[in-house]
Amino acid sequence: MKAMRGLFSWSLEAGHETTNPCEGVKVVSFATEGFAVWTDDDVAAYRARWPLGTHQRVAFEVLYETGLRRGDAVRVGRAHVRDGVIRLQTEKTSARVAIAISETLIEALEAGPVGDLTFIVGAHGKPLVKESFTNMFRECSLAAGVNKSPHGVRAAAASRRAGRLQRRGTVSEVPLVEP
Repeated sequence: MKAMRGLFSWSLEAGHETTNPCEGVKVVSFATEGFAVWTDDDVAAYRARWPLGTHQRVAFEVLYETGLRRGDAVRVGRAHVRDGVIRLQTEKTSARVAIAISETLIEALEAGPVGDLTFIVGAHGKPLVKESFTNMFRECSLAAGVNKSPHGVRAAAASRRAGRLQRRGTVSEVPLVEP
C-alpha cells in the first residue's frame, strides 16, 4: 500500500492520473511478537556447532559482540578498525558508531577465516550482501539447533549490554566505547 500510494502520488503530480485510488484506504497492521531473542543456551549451541576457525563462527561473533544490524555486519572489516575500535557510519540510520573490539571477537577474527575487505565472508571467501548473509546464517543456526534470526542475535547483544550497564550503575558512568 505504501508503494502504491507513492506511485499514485507521483502519477497525479505528473498529470498521468486524475485520482488516487489509494486515498482513504486504511493500512491493516498485524501485531507480531517480534524477533525471538537468542538465549544463552542458543549461543552455546551455535558456538558448539561452529568452532573457532569457521566463517560461520566469525559471522556469529561479529553479530553478537558488536550488536550491529546484518547490513552493517556484512560491511565491517579491517578498514573500520583503529586502535581496537570499530568505527563506521551505519547503513540504516547513518549514525556514527564506535564499538570496542572484545577479546572474544579478536579471538574469532584471528582464527578466521576473514576476507580482505570484510570480516564476514561466504564459503568461497567473498563478501556477502545482507540477504545472502541472512540465508546463510539461518542455515547455520538451524544446523546448530537454533531456529532464530540474525536480528535475534542483535537483540541478545543489546540485552547483554543493558545488563552490563545496569550492573555498573548509571549510563553516565559508562564510557561511550565499550566491548
